Amino acid sequence: MDGYILFQYDGRILDTNQAYCEMVKYRRVEILSKNIFNFETLRSRGDIVSHLHLVMIEGEDRFVSKHLRKDGSEYDVELSIQYRGEDGHFVAFLRDITIKISAEKELLDSKMHLQSVTDSVPAMVAQIDVFERYIFVNKGYLDWCGMPSDQVIGRKIQEVLGIERYTIVQKSICLALNGDKHIQQICFNLEDGNLQYIQVYYMPIFNENKLVIGCYLMGQDITDLKLLENDIVHAKDVAETANRVKSEFLANMSHEIRTPLNGMVATLELLKTTILNPDQDKLAETAITSCHRLAQLLSDILDISRIEAGKMCIQLTSMSLKDIFSQTRDLFSPVAKEKGIDLYFHADPSLPDRILGDDARLQQVLINMVGNALKFTHQGAVSVNAFLLPIKKHNNYLILFSVEDTGIGISDESIQALFNAFFQISEGYTRNHQGAGLGLSICKRLIELMGGSICVVSELGVGSSFWFSLPFGSVDQGLSPNSKDGEISEPFNLSSLSILLVDDDLVSAFAASRLLEKRGVQVCHVENGALALEALRERNFDLVLMDVQMPVMDGVTATHAIRSGEAGEAARELPVVALTAYAMETDIANFMKAGMNDYLSKPVRSENLEAGIKKWLSDDGKKKKLVINSDLKNNVSE
Repeated sequence: MDGYILFQYDGRILDTNQAYCEMVKYRRVEILSKNIFNFETLRSRGDIVSHLHLVMIEGEDRFVSKHLRKDGSEYDVELSIQYRGEDGHFVAFLRDITIKISAEKELLDSKMHLQSVTDSVPAMVAQIDVFERYIFVNKGYLDWCGMPSDQVIGRKIQEVLGIERYTIVQKSICLALNGDKHIQQICFNLEDGNLQYIQVYYMPIFNENKLVIGCYLMGQDITDLKLLENDIVHAKDVAETANRVKSEFLANMSHEIRTPLNGMVATLELLKTTILNPDQDKLAETAITSCHRLAQLLSDILDISRIEAGKMCIQLTSMSLKDIFSQTRDLFSPVAKEKGIDLYFHADPSLPDRILGDDARLQQVLINMVGNALKFTHQGAVSVNAFLLPIKKHNNYLILFSVEDTGIGISDESIQALFNAFFQISEGYTRNHQGAGLGLSICKRLIELMGGSICVVSELGVGSSFWFSLPFGSVDQGLSPNSKDGEISEPFNLSSLSILLVDDDLVSAFAASRLLEKRGVQVCHVENGALALEALRERNFDLVLMDVQMPVMDGVTATHAIRSGEAGEAARELPVVALTAYAMETDIANFMKAGMNDYLSKPVRSENLEAGIKKWLSDDGKKKKLVINSDLKNNVSE
């Protein structure tokens, strides 16, 4: 209840009520004996008189002041004074607003603190009411708007942001004013043509009755982060594109080189079936071996990609070090002879005849190292040795290999980077030795994959010695010591077999047909997948040898059509073996997915071709029977 006093122009109090008595802690009789000047603390007597004179003119006034209680304490009071002209008296209604003033001060202090805090953070903060009017904004928000506070507070968002920007945030504001938290990433077009990315958090504000009374808008400029993210995505796309282009290039290069190599190998194989004297037969065999070594060197390029991708696998087979040394010697003897360099191969007599290891990878290492040694040696000798170390663990052998030369040697500085990919001892236009610089890098990685280690000792002008050790298993650990995995131990009768050969390369097709026909196989050759489907509809075959890259219809599409029954029900489960220059792992996976049973990589030797055919056929002594892959239908992509 408000206090009440009636007083005269001279300030003498004529009447009051109990509420005012309680407010100032005086008894009524004490108040009536006092003057209004006794209670006022902010104004002097003269100021009070002047104020009363103004009230007489205006008729009334309302203001806030401070009054004095009986105990000497001050309190905030709101006064409403009216002038009664009929008797010349003044009526004052008084309300104690100490608590209100204190609360307002705390609110102001809190707001000032909030303003100070939010102004110091690199973010945009604003508060709006349910009518979308700004109640509070920080410096970051004002800087973003480009307006002073007095042009923002009290105005609606649409008026400040403009129609275009408001349309972008309108839905999110509606969600927040309906009580839902929300996050939005916004892209604005700036006047200078640049883009600005802002991430805005919308937080609803609830009162004590859990009703929404507004929301906070907290924005963070994420332009730099977004541009960095876009750069990363772009870089990732570029890298993936480059990797895809590299893979396509490697696959195409492999295909284009392997295809003529296959024709060369098959033609030489046919030559060996004719009457040759021993020297001619040896020359033909050496040429065949050289072709396969060339194909192996081509694989070096593909190997770097596989090793770096962690997709290189070691295949253990029964192998003979003497055979590997002999094949490597045969490959490089002509080169050594031409340069006038002695080439020695020595295997420790204590070495077992056969061991378990990856013969292809070991020979790849030796080919690279011996080739390097011959390339950098102009006089003297190159020696290759293998020693059995007196260490045997878990029935495994540890063999130490060395490749030593009397070549130009390697400097200490170059040795540090010797096993890095693409490293060359000499660089620029004056390089005396050609090469991609992949050989030793591949060697080191292959040796480590096989569980070994490598080191090198060299002196400029004297020569180099490469040493590497490798573990090998005993042949009694799983494979027969008398045969290799995939090797044909005795001839297989192919007579009366009918095979459809699908290949657009006439040289490869001619050679493969002649090789098979010499073994009694009936061969039907067509040049593309579409013709293969027609041939399969017209007659029965025991097996299909399918090239992959062909005009009109490729081998993968043709195989899928066969599995789908487009060549007739009789051909649906016919064994299809890819005979292709594609040898990448992703290619092989696509072959299997299309429904092919197996693949043979070009260039292919006659014994491997025979093994690939035998794998899908069996002989009961009189009648050949198809061995159908039970999972074949599962391989067909619907």
